[in-house]
Amino acid sequence: MGLEVKCERDEGVPVCVMTGSDTRKILKVTNSSLELRSLEFKDGVGEYGAAIDVEEGGEIAVKICKFDSNRATTGSRGGAIYVRRTGASVSLLGTTFVSNTPAALDNGEGGEIEVLSICPSGYSGNGKRGALLPVYGNILGININSYQCTKCSAGFYSAEGELCTPCEAGFNSSVIAATNSSVCSACAAGTYSLIGSESCSICQEGKWSSETGTGEC
Repeated sequence: MGLEVKCERDEGVPVCVMTGSDTRKILKVTNSSLELRSLEFKDGVGEYGAAIDVEEGGEIAVKICKFDSNRATTGSRGGAIYVRRTGASVSLLGTTFVSNTPAALDNGEGGEIEVLSICPSGYSGNGKRGALLPVYGNILGININSYQCTKCSAGFYSAEGELCTPCEAGFNSSVIAATNSSVCSACAAGTYSLIGSESCSICQEGKWSSETGTGEC
């Protein structure tokens, strides 16, 4: 993925708002790759793709975003997102659609969108990979469910679409929203940790462990 646009406050929910002020389209992507994260697209207005219009060669990944009250003015061409060419692609992770509308709900033109109702790496939530769907209105003219993504706590990590996994006993990590197990470090000799620990603890008085990475003394 090429350029990344994200809110500086990445709290696992959309924080920063990009608005069309009920007068204009918000974003158009052509022949470029773009990752959008923790943003809300609101009150966009356009003939099609009122929030995001993805044209030929456009590729976007939308992560933990929200599309609210965007409105297409022509046919059923994507109140929120419209993909106009087969050479374009869109994927959605942990993203919510609310009250986005086309001018009409019919079998008008559309593109394809892959709905990934899962959370990105470092987060945990519910959802499964969806199929390729034509884009009408929101998506097929209906709202996609909301998916709440929560940052993995210190001592945990997650891959894309997975629940947060704890570091093994004898290991620890202070990293929040970690994306893989490499952040889990072995406890030094004379210390130990339980599963999912942020830090290692010193062995109790009268006990000792000469090994590293142990879950008990």
